[in-house]
Amino acid sequence: METTGLKKETCRIIAIGCKANEEIKVFMHEEEKQLLQDFWDYVDKVEPDRFVGFNNHLFDDPFLFHRTIHAGVDSGFPLLSYSKSVDLRSLLTVFQKRVYGKNFSPGKLPEFCKSLDIQVDCDECMGDKMPGLWANRKEHPENLDEIREHAYRDIQRTHELYMKVRRFL
Repeated sequence: METTGLKKETCRIIAIGCKANEEIKVFMHEEEKQLLQDFWDYVDKVEPDRFVGFNNHLFDDPFLFHRTIHAGVDSGFPLLSYSKSVDLRSLLTVFQKRVYGKNFSPGKLPEFCKSLDIQVDCDECMGDKMPGLWANRKEHPENLDEIREHAYRDIQRTHELYMKVRRFL
């Protein structure tokens, strides 16, 4: 998920990426309410067992929950249920602390991917550029392609990371 900032009360969602049934989709819309409606309609259609993400328990799930309520969009998915949501960052950090007995920095998705031999290009580490790209989308329409591609790559990497650790869950 890409947003215009970190505060769910004042910032908005600009892109949501997901993978279901071997298909990666990225939802984007000028209007946040329509983006959320399209996303939740898709979730209702594919009926996932759970959401798998990276840092979703601390950021994505609460942000998505808040913005969905703010927009007045309905969702049939129990987003804040931990039994329906897997946070790879949380699991990998707890695993590292337990095994090595040290305090590890939670890190970002590219760092965790690299540590588990998942290829990550340098340009994939630019999530902090997304708000600026969105803000300048009218003058530079190609920015929307860059946001979409970034969200797409994040979903690919999250899926690859999940595939490496899923047998341990």
